[in-house]
Amino acid sequence: MSHPETLPVARYRFEIQFNAPLQLNWYGGSMLRGSFGHALRQISCMTREAECDGCLLQQGCPYPHIFQPIANLATQKSWSGRFGNIPPPYVIEAPLPGMRYLQPGESLCFNMVLIGQAAIKQLSLLIFAWQRAFQRGITPQRVVGELVRVSYLAEALEEEGVTLFAPSEGMITLDKPEPPLSAMRPDNERYRSEGGRLSLLTPLRIKIDGRVQGQELSAERLLTTLLRRYWLLCQLYGTSPTLEPSFPVREEMAKIETVTHLQHYDWCRYSNRQQRRMNLGGMMGEIELRGELGPWYELLHLGQWLHIGGQTSFGLGGYRLAPL
Repeated sequence: MSHPETLPVARYRFEIQFNAPLQLNWYGGSMLRGSFGHALRQISCMTREAECDGCLLQQGCPYPHIFQPIANLATQKSWSGRFGNIPPPYVIEAPLPGMRYLQPGESLCFNMVLIGQAAIKQLSLLIFAWQRAFQRGITPQRVVGELVRVSYLAEALEEEGVTLFAPSEGMITLDKPEPPLSAMRPDNERYRSEGGRLSLLTPLRIKIDGRVQGQELSAERLLTTLLRRYWLLCQLYGTSPTLEPSFPVREEMAKIETVTHLQHYDWCRYSNRQQRRMNLGGMMGEIELRGELGPWYELLHLGQWLHIGGQTSFGLGGYRLAPL
């Protein structure tokens, strides 16, 4: 698999400074996604229609392409309604779970992963949408913030990155630097014999028959779920949408031993669209994959950008990969 060519991805860090106290709930991904979507629609929509369905400008409008994508003619045949909701070309990574309180003048940092060249090329529009979102205010208290910095993060564990946008410093350059070799071509030799460890950063929701998988989660189910997400994203946003991923058969997956150290965390969000609270609890902890990962390592490495399982658009299913 060669993801930089077939499925470009890029992670950006946004730093927001607030002018009033801010109370954040256990996980802010859903709140950030809602604020972003509202602002993006506000600056994108020319008709001011209540719904996008049936709009004459839908095919050329950035809002549905980014926030609530529909299958285009090239993918409808292969999609065929088999995969449920179409995954959007982004992942919002809020600060790690935990209640937090920010004083006036303190900053909030979060990440946004863009998937596919079309989404990456819309970075300037997305920055403008985030500016609008924080000018409008977030949380029920409508706390106003200012976007002070946007940085490009090449490495999975990178904290600082390369500054692209900092108005107070007179810096506005949206050209994405080339990622280092370790981000594009991960060295899997260290993982070939012993395997790797996934440390879950946000709740993981992989379901079988409507039930979130926990201690019984197998390497086969984990890798199949991640491979399926990668393939769907390649179909929708990749440079070679007809490319079939080439990986060992399931018998090879079954040779990987899975050791889980997981706990279930309950988490609820309120859906404005459905007008109800939704339980989105999932698993937190660590998953050890023992055995020869071989070519699976590159997919697991990329999964640190893509996330895995349900509700990835607002950051669930995030993890970091390390050797055992």
